[in-house]
Amino acid sequence: MEEPTAFYSVNRPELERILIPSQWLDLGFMFYGQVLNNLEYNIGMVKGLNAGDFRESSWVRQGRFMALEFPENVAAFGKLKYSPHEKFEIAAAGYHGNSGYDNIKADGSRLLAPLTMTSLYFNYEHQNFSFFGVGMMGWLGDTDHIYHLTSRVIGEQTMGYYGEVRCDLMHYVKPDAKSKLPVFFRLEQLRTHASVHANLMDIEREELDLFNITCGINYRPKRNIALKANYQFRNNRSRFTEMREPNLLEFGIGLIY
Repeated sequence: MEEPTAFYSVNRPELERILIPSQWLDLGFMFYGQVLNNLEYNIGMVKGLNAGDFRESSWVRQGRFMALEFPENVAAFGKLKYSPHEKFEIAAAGYHGNSGYDNIKADGSRLLAPLTMTSLYFNYEHQNFSFFGVGMMGWLGDTDHIYHLTSRVIGEQTMGYYGEVRCDLMHYVKPDAKSKLPVFFRLEQLRTHASVHANLMDIEREELDLFNITCGINYRPKRNIALKANYQFRNNRSRFTEMREPNLLEFGIGLIY
């Protein structure tokens, strides 16, 4: 759902912008195929992330890098997708590997920082309605050593999910029209610090405990063009946040060329 016409809000959902690093390009290899007619898989290995670049408010996202060099650490990933017909699919995915890169702990040993991410999503379409949902959980080790290295309190565990329902209003105005006019409603929650290392619990940090409600409308004259508008009610419930998270009114254009 990474392309600008695939997601319905002006910006990507926060879950796919913050906790799941969208547009993640890296060196590696992958095998893919079908186990059964309706069951697809992929599995592979990629270069690991760099924990020295992790940020408190975006977890592991900033650890991506595209240097053409021999990897200091590697990670394995895989996905299994079941799709009995074109209107429904459900998939589970996972990622696991060390993210220590070439960072060294205070005792002189190598930082491992094992990282695991799991996710589950579904998509279902029925007439002019569609339903989409995704959830993820992530775990990161050695966060106490990352703090001594970077002075950043990175979440030991993260979680997030969102559910979205859409309805194409054009279906009621002109059922045979090629253009679409979907309205959508989304509930979303994410926590960058669902769990924190015991030694770092009370250290002040940039923490997100977001609960967002987003509603909006698109006009899609063609499959590769989307004119978008949405309003987002935002609430950051972190105890380290003094100011109220502002709501957002957004307008944008999605285009694939």
